[in-house]
Amino acid sequence: MPRKRPVVVCYIPLSIREAIDLGAAPKRNGLQVSVFACQVILQVVCQDGDVKVVLEGSFRLLYPHLVEFYSFIDFDGARASGGAGAQVNTLKAFIGAGIVNRIIAIFDNDTAAKVATRSLREIRLPDTVRVLLYPDLELARNYPTLGPQGISSMDVNGLAAGIELYLGDDVLRQSDGALTPVQWRGYLSLVISGS
Repeated sequence: MPRKRPVVVCYIPLSIREAIDLGAAPKRNGLQVSVFACQVILQVVCQDGDVKVVLEGSFRLLYPHLVEFYSFIDFDGARASGGAGAQVNTLKAFIGAGIVNRIIAIFDNDTAAKVATRSLREIRLPDTVRVLLYPDLELARNYPTLGPQGISSMDVNGLAAGIELYLGDDVLRQSDGALTPVQWRGYLSLVISGS
């Protein structure tokens, strides 16, 4: 009786479509390989399409070997709404649907995110879900702002630190060398007072 080759079972990240398309188990180096589709994709839930472009591009640049393990929401293709409130609702929908993927929800370090994420305190987040805000930046501790009283400098950490502030000093500087100010369009005193 001929000796059978050993069967190697490997778990690799595949979409359901890829697993179906594989059909018969492939052979690699003369070994029969059984492939099981498993979801090891880390779903990243961010605020909008612009943030997706920055974060996804950063992941591709810094961690090219891990790109296949991350998935970002396709805001354009899905015509998904942006903003911190919509981001929280998407996260709640994923939790409610029992999505088994690990999920990271990355929020701006601003007032809108703090207000929106308060509703997450009312639900139990699964162990597979992490909610993060961008960290405080030294640059943002004394940053120019443009508001009803004109231009002034203040600590915008926790108030208006969007993804743009994390792109670096060189990106934030205007042609005259001055930092591009954060322009106040709305103000939620609720977060400032700690309520």
